[in-house]
Amino acid sequence: MQCTKCAATFCWLCNRVLDKNNPYAHFNEENGGTCANRLFEGITGSDSDDDEDGGINWMDFVHDDDSESDSEVEFVFRESSDESD
Repeated sequence: MQCTKCAATFCWLCNRVLDKNNPYAHFNEENGGTCANRLFEGITGSDSDDDEDGGINWMDFVHDDDSESDSEVEFVFRESSDESD
């Protein structure tokens, strides 16, 4: 992850500032690194459009009900139904 104020790259698990030239080395530390092999820990899904395993299809749209705020957004999702199985 990268700080929006100072642009430092840091580990979202331990908040350690990482080497900007090779931030992924932090997740490959073999000698007692607390974040070794944990780069994708906590990630639950894919942002990919070509979800091949029947994941969740996300759809977003603006909720327009003549309210005072025209920046209100509502997110809706549905489970995909793969009938080819």
